[in-house]
Amino acid sequence: MIDKFTNNNNPLLPLNYNICDCEAHVFSDGVLHVVGSVDIKENEYCSKRYHHIYTRDMVNWTIEQDIFSWTETDEIKLYAPDFCEIEGIIYLFFCLSDGREAYISANEWKNLKESEIHFLPISGIDPAVIVDGKEIYYFWGQFNLNGSKISIQEGNVYLNEVRRNILTEEEHFFHEGFSIRKINNLYYALYASIVNGKPTCLDYAIAKEPFGPYERKGTVIDNLKCDPKVWNNHGSIEKFNGQWYVFYHRSYNKSPFMRHLCIEKINFDEKGNIEYAHMTSSGIGQYISANKLIQAKQYAELIGKGYLKKNTLIRAFSGDVIIFRYIVALPNIKKIVIENKGFAVFDLFVDEKYLARIVCWNSRTKVIKWNDNLRTSQKFSLKIEIKKSYNFMLESLSFT
Repeated sequence: MIDKFTNNNNPLLPLNYNICDCEAHVFSDGVLHVVGSVDIKENEYCSKRYHHIYTRDMVNWTIEQDIFSWTETDEIKLYAPDFCEIEGIIYLFFCLSDGREAYISANEWKNLKESEIHFLPISGIDPAVIVDGKEIYYFWGQFNLNGSKISIQEGNVYLNEVRRNILTEEEHFFHEGFSIRKINNLYYALYASIVNGKPTCLDYAIAKEPFGPYERKGTVIDNLKCDPKVWNNHGSIEKFNGQWYVFYHRSYNKSPFMRHLCIEKINFDEKGNIEYAHMTSSGIGQYISANKLIQAKQYAELIGKGYLKKNTLIRAFSGDVIIFRYIVALPNIKKIVIENKGFAVFDLFVDEKYLARIVCWNSRTKVIKWNDNLRTSQKFSLKIEIKKSYNFMLESLSFT
């Protein structure tokens, strides 16, 4: 089944698609391809299927559902995958919830589901692969990263000597979710890190060789403030049409499961370090225009006990903070219209500057006064600090 949609804000996909743990690669056809795990239940990670997402412009997207499904045993699920293109053949590497690692290959995405499954003589989770000229490297593991050169002969993959402890929890805060790219003759490792306790950070480390030694450099993005129950992060970086992006996921609905793909632009400084990327509402597109309805699900950060309820409303409590990032103001803003349910008293801030105190009670609340000193033609963040609430749920914001 094929589904098409247009979007470049976060979350990227329609919320009925819970796609996470995403790897992104640009193939020789110039198309950006994305494959990840698929969550379908509210009480467990992953499922028995993979979907394929692709785009030529980062605006118009196609979802090719069920490019591969696991059908052999009921209790086994498909964990995070990676993939590559070698001489026109797609190789999809994946791990099973019982620890086995395997791959399939085909000349087209639609043919992968009919491919023979080949198991590798290793066990672990979260495979990663990089084609580096004539060499191919394969990685896997949790807490401690393993790796091996691989060779492909007549479509079959063979591992060479296995290298151990390439990244470790003790030295690099490595948890899982390894991904690798070569940039300016250096190898950038991206991975879920426990530097802040839970593995919500995507950290990166740099080495001169694929097997290291790696030096941890910092955090690219942290999804800790997406949901009070968030547990992990997993993603990749990829360059498309001259711009680098980080692909990651967020949890919603007061659950560590049912995760959703999000994307942010990233930049490098003059020393090759990746600058920290904040979670945004605008994502990879133009900043959200103030004349566009901003839905609750587009929040960038939710701090406190609040959560997105049924993918549509933010259930917020006293002391919670909701941030929408970034919005571009109109030249003649007169009011903000807030769609809500329940009761709340909250303060509004524009780029940390106090705007107004609002009292909401089961209605469309109109903020009539917009301070001219806060008006801007550039991007800004809107912050809502909840002071009091009773069954308060935020549905949307709009500026007029």
